[in-house]
Amino acid sequence: MKWTEQHPSSIKQSIESSLSSANPGKAVEGKVGDFIQKQDLEIEAFGLKINNSTTNNLAGDIDIMTKSHIIEVKKSFKSIKEGQLDKFIDSNLDNYLNPMQKKPILYIDELLTAADKAKVLSQIPSNVKLINSLDELMKIIK
Repeated sequence: MKWTEQHPSSIKQSIESSLSSANPGKAVEGKVGDFIQKQDLEIEAFGLKINNSTTNNLAGDIDIMTKSHIIEVKKSFKSIKEGQLDKFIDSNLDNYLNPMQKKPILYIDELLTAADKAKVLSQIPSNVKLINSLDELMKIIK
């Protein structure tokens, strides 16, 4: 995989740009990134595109990466694609994006009912933490 270092000022700029995005998913990523920064936690990557070094094709992206976590951000649970989180947990995949073994989190911005939570939990790997509020996120990543 071909990783690109992101400078802190570039990350901050990307977050600010995402906050005003017309794309609702990007705006939620910006909201989460902005919240994390305001808690004085370092974001190592934001919206990072990762290419496969042999084909130079896009292998995947990382919405937000902190010192200890990779956070996949979704506006709603309906936007989760089957197998989407495997790239953070299955090192046998060609598009494995977590060589530093950071803990994966799925952050869903919309309020989830108990039935929705159960559905999401049945669709995601058991070692991915489901988070449904910014306060809950802070408890996990601090």
